[in-house]
Amino acid sequence: MRDGKLIPLVVIDTNERPDIDSLFASYTPETVGDVAIQWGRRDGAAKGTVTLNIQFIAPVKQLLMLDFEIVRQGLVVDGILRTRELYLQGVRSGDAETQVRSLKVRVVVPDTTFDDIWEELLIEELAQRSKALGATDHHARFLARESIRRWRTGPS
Repeated sequence: MRDGKLIPLVVIDTNERPDIDSLFASYTPETVGDVAIQWGRRDGAAKGTVTLNIQFIAPVKQLLMLDFEIVRQGLVVDGILRTRELYLQGVRSGDAETQVRSLKVRVVVPDTTFDDIWEELLIEELAQRSKALGATDHHARFLARESIRRWRTGPS
C-alpha cells in the first residue's frame, strides 16, 4: 500500500525461468532500476488478453512480457493503470514449507496513453461475457460499466 492505495502484486512462477530469478536477485531494497514500459496486445497471445512489456535496463537487461486475461485479471490491470505501479515477485513453487519467494521488485508504470484503449477493451470483453450468458447488447454494456464502477469504487 502506498498513499492509501493498494499496489498490485504480480507473482511469477520461476521454476522454469532461472533468468527471472536472476533478474529479481539483482534487486535489493535500495536498488533503483531503470525500465521502459509498453502496454498492448501481442501476436501469439491468447485472445482476450493484454500484454505489459517491461524492458529492464538496469541493473540487469531483461525483457518481461506479462499477459493478462482481460476478464479474469482485469482488476489487476486496472489497479496497475490507476496506481501507475506494481510489485513483481518470483516464486519457486513447492509446498508451503519449501516455497521460495524473491524480494518484491517495485516497477513504476508511467502513463503510456493506454488508459482509453484499456477502458474500451475492458467494456467490450466484459460485455461479450454477459452476452454469452444471454444479455442483450445494451444490457451487457450496462453490466460491464457497472462491474467496472464497482471495482473502482466498491459496492454502493
